[in-house]
Amino acid sequence: LNIVIERKKQGLNVAPEMDENNNILLFTLSPNDLVYVPNEEEQEDPDLLNIKKLTKEQVERVYKIVSSTGNRLHSIPNNISKPIINKIEFSILNKLEFDVQGYSIKENCWKLKVDRLGNIKHVIINLNAASPAPVKIGSVL
Repeated sequence: LNIVIERKKQGLNVAPEMDENNNILLFTLSPNDLVYVPNEEEQEDPDLLNIKKLTKEQVERVYKIVSSTGNRLHSIPNNISKPIINKIEFSILNKLEFDVQGYSIKENCWKLKVDRLGNIKHVIINLNAASPAPVKIGSVL
C-alpha cells in the first residue's frame, strides 16, 4: 500500500508498466473490479463481444474480483451478493478461481471498465490467451 501511495504522489500509475521480467502488464485488478471470461470463440474473435448488448450467456461470464493472494485471483459471479449456504456453494473460501466451464479466470479475463451507473464503457482485451500476459493482481487504490 505504501508503494501505491508513493507512486500516486509522483503522478505515476498505481503499478509499474512492466514486471521484473520486462513483460508489459495489461492492467491492474482490485477488489470489486469486474472482469469478463471469454469463451474460445470470443478469444479467437474478440469482435463477437458486443459490450452494448450482452447475451444472457455472456452476462453469466462476468465476475467480480474479491481478493488476491500471491499469484491467485479470487472472484465470484457478478450476480452473487452473498452465498445462501456459506462455504458450500463455491468453495471453503466462498470464492472461485475458475469459471463454470473450468477456465482460469486469472489467465483468461478481460477487464471491464464500468461507469458509475454500471454501464460497460471499455474492455481491456488479452489477445494472447494461449500464453497470457502477466496480470498484476492485488489491492490497489
